[in-house]
Amino acid sequence: MLALIPLRGGSKGIPGKNIKEIAGKPLCQWVIDAALQSQVFDRVVISTDSRKIADTVYGWNGSRVDVMMRPPELAEDDTPTEAVMKHVAETDQFDVMCLIQATSPLTTAYDLRAARAKFISWGCDSMVTVTKLNKFVWRPAEYDQIVEPINYTPTTRPMRQNIDHVYVESGNFYLTRRWVLDRLSSRLGGLICRYIIDPERVVDIDTLDDFKEAERCLYCT
Repeated sequence: MLALIPLRGGSKGIPGKNIKEIAGKPLCQWVIDAALQSQVFDRVVISTDSRKIADTVYGWNGSRVDVMMRPPELAEDDTPTEAVMKHVAETDQFDVMCLIQATSPLTTAYDLRAARAKFISWGCDSMVTVTKLNKFVWRPAEYDQIVEPINYTPTTRPMRQNIDHVYVESGNFYLTRRWVLDRLSSRLGGLICRYIIDPERVVDIDTLDDFKEAERCLYCT
């Protein structure tokens, strides 16, 4: 199993986000440490277009990780992550790839070990991390003014604790068998399983407010 951590140099919301210091170390180092400490990966690969990021990663980790430089056309704002995954797949042999997002620094080594165990025992082809949403959820219909309930019946409105829970992607990490990536050019396909992340450990850093909230959580762990 191979771990892939994409670290693009460009970041408009928070310049230098992936190596910006948070709770005492670069943002990306939190998930790198989780991947290494989990001891479930044959290799941990960093894909980046930035020499500064590469130098920072090597400075913190040395030979414990492999850094793969990617071409500029795979580091645009609209570059799909699957294109980066396939770029790594061109030169790496693996049965399963674990895509780990640096912007979810609350991911733990335990999460990665537990997810791998479930992935194998359930015979999954891919896995998505999710978190439970305990709210009444509605879907827009044909017109904006018309909506449809997703997880409850309004005429028999239940107590909130009794509604059918829905799950949303947390973005922490994904597991993908090689055939799914090769044939579907997607991180998810075939038999898709879920790994549930507790809501208090779900943060996806996109803004400075997200960054501050993640730092507060990291100092509390």
